[in-house]
Amino acid sequence: MTSLRARLVATSVLLVLATLVVTGVILTTLLRGHLEREFDAQFGAFLDELVAAVEVDEGDVSAPTRPLSDPRFRKPFSGLYWQVADADGPVLRSRSLWDATLVLPPIGDGAVQRHIVAGPRDEPLVALARSVTFPRGTVAYRFAVASDRSRILALADRFTRVMALTLGGMALGLGLALWLQVTIGLRPLGAVRGALARVHAGAAATVEGRYPTEIQPLVDDLNAVLGAYRGVLDRARSQAGNLAHGLKTPLAILANEADWLAANVQAPAAAELPGQVAAMQAQIDRHLALARAAGAAGIPGAGCDVDARLRAIAHALGRLHEGRAIDVAVEVPAGMHVAIDAEDADEIFGNLLDNAFKWASVRVRIAAHVDGDRVLIDVDDDGPGLTEAQIAVAFERGRRLDERAPGSGLGLAIAHDVAELAGGAIALDRAPLGGLRARVTLPVLKRPA
Repeated sequence: MTSLRARLVATSVLLVLATLVVTGVILTTLLRGHLEREFDAQFGAFLDELVAAVEVDEGDVSAPTRPLSDPRFRKPFSGLYWQVADADGPVLRSRSLWDATLVLPPIGDGAVQRHIVAGPRDEPLVALARSVTFPRGTVAYRFAVASDRSRILALADRFTRVMALTLGGMALGLGLALWLQVTIGLRPLGAVRGALARVHAGAAATVEGRYPTEIQPLVDDLNAVLGAYRGVLDRARSQAGNLAHGLKTPLAILANEADWLAANVQAPAAAELPGQVAAMQAQIDRHLALARAAGAAGIPGAGCDVDARLRAIAHALGRLHEGRAIDVAVEVPAGMHVAIDAEDADEIFGNLLDNAFKWASVRVRIAAHVDGDRVLIDVDDDGPGLTEAQIAVAFERGRRLDERAPGSGLGLAIAHDVAELAGGAIALDRAPLGGLRARVTLPVLKRPA
């Protein structure tokens, strides 16, 4: 079983059932022993009463001078019998035996023995018997009283049924109590799970709350790991940013020097310098973007508002291309969030919208909708679009599909790699407007319940 609750409940119920079964067996055994002892005591008294009531005169026994105290001895086949016999057979018997005989084994003088014998209807009887030799007598008489054994068994069976019902009710009650105990006992684990869900959704930085002493050390260690991990990610992203700033100025100087050399020095090497510097800048931009995205992908709860980011980027690009009078339509539902850091979302959306604005004739359309646990974002333009062959190589690093437009050829590749790091994807196709459609698929940001 994979459920901790099921394990605890099943183990506890099995132990309770085993305990109740053993208890039932012990109680039943004790009851049967008690009934046997009570029978021996009661019928031992009947036997003594019978011996005292019988008189012997010159070796002959006479009928009891007074009837035995239990009237069932006088009712035929009542299940309660007595008999007096000598070596030749019965000489006296109770009216309840009618004309039947109790067949008893040999009995030692004075010893009370217990036997199972056949009754007048062949039913099993429990008999107490003893051999008595009276004073001045020479004949040993065997006195016996017997009772239907089913009476004892019926009492034991009735007690067993009542006890089984009682123990069964106890088992159900204890099972419910155990389930409640386990459920209440494991409730703090549910609270930890909820707190972790809030951390994952970005609603909290650590697992908040106080928990039982058995769980609190685990929560403290988990918070320490989260803090250390977050610190490592923050330092990595900060170092990536510092590296970008540190390289920007030297690369700018190299670019200026390369342009000057290309313009003033008539040599093949001088002509190649600007392109090499531009390639260096593009590669640095790409790897810094991926390093930042890889760090952000490990931050629990990272997310951003799709509508807000797309509108902000579209507005900035519209200002940049305002001389072209491009009609921009943003059709994104409010409150739609994706599980990706805002800076990485800007990297993806910025590259795709920048391409759309560069190549659009007059229209750019941005739309988004939710499909299960994914958000699909379409960026369409009415430009020339791409052929199938161009789409096949569009995400290759440094691939420029049209040399007439400025750029490094890494924008689509960077956007594609960042989307994959976030668990998403980018696909290119023909747009309904006639140009290119770039479809971004990103996971929905799941909020805790």
